[in-house]
Amino acid sequence: MSKYLNIIKHDCGDRFDAGETAAFSRELEYVHAEVIAAKYPDLTFRNVVPIKSGAPLGATSHRWFEIDGFGEAKFLDNLATEDFPTQELKGDEQLGKIRSFGAKYIVTVEELRASALMRIKPDTEKAILTRRSMETLLDKTVWGGRSAKFGGFEGLIHNNTCTDYTTSLANWFTESGGGAGDPSKIIANIRGITEAAFLATKGAFQLFDLFLPPELGVLLDRPMSLTMNGVTTALQQTIGQYALQSCSHLRSISTNNWRLSNAGGNGDKHRVLCYPNDPTVFDVFIPLDFEQFAPEFSGMAFTTHCHGKYGGVRKKHPLAMRRMDLATS
Repeated sequence: MSKYLNIIKHDCGDRFDAGETAAFSRELEYVHAEVIAAKYPDLTFRNVVPIKSGAPLGATSHRWFEIDGFGEAKFLDNLATEDFPTQELKGDEQLGKIRSFGAKYIVTVEELRASALMRIKPDTEKAILTRRSMETLLDKTVWGGRSAKFGGFEGLIHNNTCTDYTTSLANWFTESGGGAGDPSKIIANIRGITEAAFLATKGAFQLFDLFLPPELGVLLDRPMSLTMNGVTTALQQTIGQYALQSCSHLRSISTNNWRLSNAGGNGDKHRVLCYPNDPTVFDVFIPLDFEQFAPEFSGMAFTTHCHGKYGGVRKKHPLAMRRMDLATS
């Protein structure tokens, strides 16, 4: 009889021993109550670039004007006959494109039913991941840009209107205090780039913010030391803290999570940015930050589309912005 039943189960594509083993394994399995969520690095672009929004949702491009003036006043000898000097406006018209970006998430009916037995809601978690994927695209585009997957937009590290700062110290790794280097050379380097931006703007901008890739930011966390008359003295602060204290035009130092290797096609380099984080200097145009459409039901699943619009980086005072390329090791 047992043999007969085994033959029937085998003909149906099933086996007793396999089914019984699976059942016992499930009974002996322990399921943890907590849900372990993946950790991601923070997205930084909203903290380090001013955001401008607002535009008709049907717009496919945007235009702005940079206005300046020329002409000087003068001392007059004869008010009746002399011409008063005329002041004139001059402006530069800029045109940018606006492109849509988006992602979607799909939740099946079975996932929704199973969620009643789970501590997480699949639709909520997928919505969060979709929102983050769109923020990640913006973060990479604002920093990097230029390539096809970034919609053809130029990012901060690739924008051609940013002025290069030529440094005699092209490698911070050899001067970071980890070996025989002299951290004071890094301080001089940071002071040099901030003072160059200050002088280029003729003092119109007083304070500047420094933005580094993670590999260089770690170097500034090392202890600061000064060498005078052959004697090296260790200070009770890091290189970064000392830079903020000693460089009069340095306002802040930030490490972003977008790696700048191979910046600008100049080989394997880390690109450092220096600019005032000020909307009068530049901004990023995001006409539509985020919208989520109603779920569409098809084939036992709900599909939800998410959409946004991006218009690129607008640089208004390129002289206030500096970039510097450094070695990667």
